[in-house]
Amino acid sequence: NIMGEFGPLMAMFIVNFALGIKAGVWALIISTFLSMGVMYHVLRRLPIFPFIAGSVTIACGVATLVTGDTMWVKIKVTIFNFAFAAFLWGGLYTGYNFFQYILHQTFHYSKDGWRKFTHNFAIFFLATALANEFVRINYSDTVWIWFKLFGVMPVAGLFAWWQSKLMARYAIDPPAAVDPAAAVDPAGALVDPAGAMRSTGEKTSVAVPVANSSAPSGNSKS
Repeated sequence: NIMGEFGPLMAMFIVNFALGIKAGVWALIISTFLSMGVMYHVLRRLPIFPFIAGSVTIACGVATLVTGDTMWVKIKVTIFNFAFAAFLWGGLYTGYNFFQYILHQTFHYSKDGWRKFTHNFAIFFLATALANEFVRINYSDTVWIWFKLFGVMPVAGLFAWWQSKLMARYAIDPPAAVDPAAAVDPAGALVDPAGAMRSTGEKTSVAVPVANSSAPSGNSKS
């Protein structure tokens, strides 16, 4: 996701320097489309977070071109990051951990670890939203691009690195894989697919049908 953000911002920075902000916004939109296409080609899927962020970037870029007001492309960071921070905290409050849901197959942390991971990211998104709004209101378009490219992006990389080190304290072993060739019945015996029963340490008894000796034979006399 960092590279997906970095590429379009670098394209916007270069084109804005050479041709102006309007051309820079076009470069941002086109390169965002390209970065999403590359991610899909490499991963054979489009991760949800880059997809949402890229879609919002494209929408705000189009709004900037239509209205001629760069406020739209700059306020995107404020709106998206603030909304995402609120979403993460709301999930924690209601017992739904977004990052645990989408990353649990890749990373294995304790419940407290996932909570801290999500809480820290919510703080980071809120802080970057406030910082972006401060720069957007008080500085020029060029300064804002510099802030995004050489301020927010390096800080995001350092934050991700710090999180990886912090979360090592909460790492747990991945859940053991279940052998599909055997299942356990409620009595504690292992049953293989063919139906054969193997003891798990407890003695088991098997009832064998025996012919009824009291049944009359065909040669008995009445």
